[in-house]
Amino acid sequence: MLGFLSGSSKADEKKHPRLDTRPQAASALLENGRRHACTVEALSGSGADLSFAKTPSLLPPKFKLLIPERGLNCWARVAWRRGNRVGVHF
Repeated sequence: MLGFLSGSSKADEKKHPRLDTRPQAASALLENGRRHACTVEALSGSGADLSFAKTPSLLPPKFKLLIPERGLNCWARVAWRRGNRVGVHF
């Protein structure tokens, strides 16, 4: 679980330390080929906190996450949704 992303304790942060909290441009690539631009607000080795310009109601439970700046292209699974924010696991 993404402890630091869901507001849990310092102990959880030690298990899943923040690797990068600098905003980074990214895209959610859906299986139908559509892309939704987003921003990575926080990134760890096991997941990310993403923000979207619009509420991502049509975002499926699983999608490809592309972060060009980091050369990352991986499957992501939605862990939680809050407004225009989505937490994902890798």
